[in-house]
Amino acid sequence: MKVAVCGIGNRIRGDDGIGPEVIDALKSDTKDKNVLLLDCESNPENFLGELQAFSPEKVIMIDAVEFGKPPGSIDMVDIHTIKKQAMSTYKLPLSLFIDYLQTRMKFKLLFIGVQPKQTGLDAMMSQECRNAVSLVKELVKQHL
Repeated sequence: MKVAVCGIGNRIRGDDGIGPEVIDALKSDTKDKNVLLLDCESNPENFLGELQAFSPEKVIMIDAVEFGKPPGSIDMVDIHTIKKQAMSTYKLPLSLFIDYLQTRMKFKLLFIGVQPKQTGLDAMMSQECRNAVSLVKELVKQHL
């Protein structure tokens, strides 16, 4: 099965960089040619062509999501939750990115959200989210 893993977030906004941090962690031990690891940062729309060319059967997205749990909490996020959130750090709302992909490709979507603690400009990643990186990495590996 071909799987694309998209780490979404802005590294200079503290916990918002959780997605790219997980991609970095996965790169060290994920060498399968059927797995595409993308550090999308805060511009996932820049990777539309690469995703379409790869044509994955499953897309796993990882991002900081405000869902009212303790910082560092990990949850599988329903796409409708994402569509309700205004993602101001992205040029294109994440919901439009997902909608666009779903109109052009057939794939199963798994969205892993991590509750942020701090997302201010030039904030450091909180210890809670730093601890979550390895947990999310293992969760992703279970779905590859």
